[in-house]
Amino acid sequence: MSMNSWIRGGIALVSLLCVACVAPQGENTGWEQRDDGLYYHRGTQRLYDGKFQYTSAGEGFSGNVVGGRREGLFTGTHANGKEKTQLRYHNNQLHGVQRTWFSTGQLRTELDYAQGRFVRGTTYLPDGKEATRAAEGTGQLSAYYENGKVNWEKTWEKGAQVRDRVFDENGDIKVDRWGDKPKGRAP
Repeated sequence: MSMNSWIRGGIALVSLLCVACVAPQGENTGWEQRDDGLYYHRGTQRLYDGKFQYTSAGEGFSGNVVGGRREGLFTGTHANGKEKTQLRYHNNQLHGVQRTWFSTGQLRTELDYAQGRFVRGTTYLPDGKEATRAAEGTGQLSAYYENGKVNWEKTWEKGAQVRDRVFDENGDIKVDRWGDKPKGRAP
């Protein structure tokens, strides 16, 4: 997998920040995402055009897909109906300010991207206090579970993600990636 593919996939996964909501494991509206990062219609196998809707464990995620690529605003909701994510895409790349919230409604992360490259970001603790900040495309951010433990740590250099660590709610590491080489076990 190339570094750009890993970055696109990692960012989407992060974007996670809501990550499970984009994996093809729940119910969706007739699309499938392939290794090339594009979405295809299940019936025709052609590039998918239309509404992207995904639900899993009571959480929802929706947006638009044009020519197999995410385009425009994608939103997600927690099982309690409160907003979980606002992700903006252009040509299947994160572009603009991306926000995530805790299920309480408290802001969790605010990350800015330009054509898929990280620009700056801030993360918050469940009590609303600022946790970490990175600017000028370089730095490390940590996002937190509602129990206050670290959910993920991401490191960027000149807009490119160079490290991605994901932890479970007990603090055990699930994924540790440097560049495009995963270490540890997948989530």
